[in-house]
Amino acid sequence: MNVDRSSDIVVVKNGDFYEVYEGDKLVAMFSTKFDVLKVLSSMGYDEVDLDVKEVEDYGNPLTIFNRLMRENDGTYGALAIFTGIVKDFTNGKRVKCVKIDVDVDKLECKIKSLSSNARFVLFHRNGLLKPKEPILHLGIMTKTRFELFDLLVRAVEVIKKEHSKGFEEFYIG
Repeated sequence: MNVDRSSDIVVVKNGDFYEVYEGDKLVAMFSTKFDVLKVLSSMGYDEVDLDVKEVEDYGNPLTIFNRLMRENDGTYGALAIFTGIVKDFTNGKRVKCVKIDVDVDKLECKIKSLSSNARFVLFHRNGLLKPKEPILHLGIMTKTRFELFDLLVRAVEVIKKEHSKGFEEFYIG
């Protein structure tokens, strides 16, 4: 396959999305780096080096796990990662998509205020999401499992309360 390489392909991380530009024209948007690589590969770009500087991929729960493990000074004995996912059905109605507009910085502050002894990492997406897509990953590390389970329940309640302010479902039919 011949690929016209006369115009540069540029990938920019903008919030929760990867924007793909050809020259100065936006040609595509993706929610994961993997999707960008898959499409560029299908276009004949065999050796693609995506260099997105200073961005940790907290959309991947393993990245959250690894970060918390690096922060463990040996006093923490419990770690959990909660993932919230868009449901297919809500109240008997089939969900087409959800629109989420939450102040993630404010949400993160509220969650961190629940405990000064725990460690937290939050990845939260805003925008339009389809069923089965992750909305958020929340990693929590505490000294004991009892503290962890209690804190996880309280943190999810804070998230649900914030979602009630900026969460809209769209249904099929």
